[in-house]
Amino acid sequence: MLSEVGYEIKEKQFIVFQGWAPHPMNTMYDFKYLTGGDKFFGPNFGAATVTTQVRKSFLQQCPNVARFLNNLAFDIDLENVGMGYLINDGMKPEEGALKSITLNKDRLDAWLAGVTTFDGKPGLAAVKEKLGL
Repeated sequence: MLSEVGYEIKEKQFIVFQGWAPHPMNTMYDFKYLTGGDKFFGPNFGAATVTTQVRKSFLQQCPNVARFLNNLAFDIDLENVGMGYLINDGMKPEEGALKSITLNKDRLDAWLAGVTTFDGKPGLAAVKEKLGL
């Protein structure tokens, strides 16, 4: 499908196709989502909610991990680009993740706010050191 989309866009031809996010197509092509599909796809273009699930009482037993999980947030733009590293650029997941983090270092500040290492040191400094940031 995306090969045809790319061809039609290159040829400046009109094309209608079913797109979704997150997906790298959103960064590869300049297109518009049509409205009016809530009856079929659900509200907000069929948006889904992703949640982190842990066993009962885990967050109380591991407050440091709980802090990290509560801080951890992703958005569609980050996911579109990150998926592109894997799908389009052929990167391994670890490579794509490192590139995403390197280009969005401020996310680490938010994700690791108040998180510590096993020995109680600031987690942010430890992660940046380990990643060479």
